[in-house]
Amino acid sequence: MNIIFETIYGSHLYGCSHENSDVDYKGIYLPTIEDLILQKVKPTTNKSTNKSSNKNTKDDVDIEYWTIQHFVKTLFKNEMQSMDVLHVPDDFYGIKKTSDIWKEIRKNRHRTYTKKFSGLVGYIFNQAKKYENKSERYESCIKILEFLETKDPNIKLSDIWDELPELKFVKKDTVEPNEQIKDFRIYTVCNRTLQPTIKIWYAKSVLKQYKDEYGKRVKEAKENKNIDFKAISHSFRACYQIIEILETGDLIFPLKQADFLLELKLGNYHYYEDGIDAKLKDLVDKTLKLLDNSTLPEKVDTDFWENLIIECYK
Repeated sequence: MNIIFETIYGSHLYGCSHENSDVDYKGIYLPTIEDLILQKVKPTTNKSTNKSSNKNTKDDVDIEYWTIQHFVKTLFKNEMQSMDVLHVPDDFYGIKKTSDIWKEIRKNRHRTYTKKFSGLVGYIFNQAKKYENKSERYESCIKILEFLETKDPNIKLSDIWDELPELKFVKKDTVEPNEQIKDFRIYTVCNRTLQPTIKIWYAKSVLKQYKDEYGKRVKEAKENKNIDFKAISHSFRACYQIIEILETGDLIFPLKQADFLLELKLGNYHYYEDGIDAKLKDLVDKTLKLLDNSTLPEKVDTDFWENLIIECYK
């Protein structure tokens, strides 16, 4: 395997490692022309010291190798892992292998910066929204149930269609026409789809089940239970990284916010009482505002990166 770069990765790179952190490595390699022609190349190859199905311990080591072709494709989408590897400092203690090819790649890291940062922004939203809307969804469901309690349980939703409230996470919509459905209207309450032909009593039973299940999760979140602080810390980290790139034109590891991110990852904050939810919302808003005002290009210059790969084989 012609490895052009290999480095320690993850919490050790960010500055967020602790005594129980396992060790992850990422490597980039150049497949042979013969293997490419014969289609013997996998985009990624994984090696791990942990051969069991159990979670890694601090003594386990994971190594993932990417082809240069796969790595560059992930840069086109600004995926978090590839953007992290791209910004490993030249003098980083965890580098096991480097090359002239890698130095050329890293020298041009600014050519991956875009106005969208789609991969990083996508990750931020997926994690941030997971907890942000819990209480609001629950409250919307309660309000619809209270409204339905005032109606005859044996009439259909269609009989009171014009009266049905529309709130946040609650809306009237339509589905694609087909031969089985005569009424194309739907009423969506917190991702629960209700057909206009169902009776009020059935609609209430569906929403009550949702209320009971979701109410438990809302309560747990308010009590700081079952909150994925590791994922939340990654959302903060992604925001910090985008902001640093937009404000300075580069990204430096370890991160300046490493101490806060470590405490957050370890669950040493209360998500609501310590204002982590509001802090994350403000950080996401700041990130999006900076992106909107950015003069960066809309997308990556794919021609440059594809030509760079071709040059590696000459």
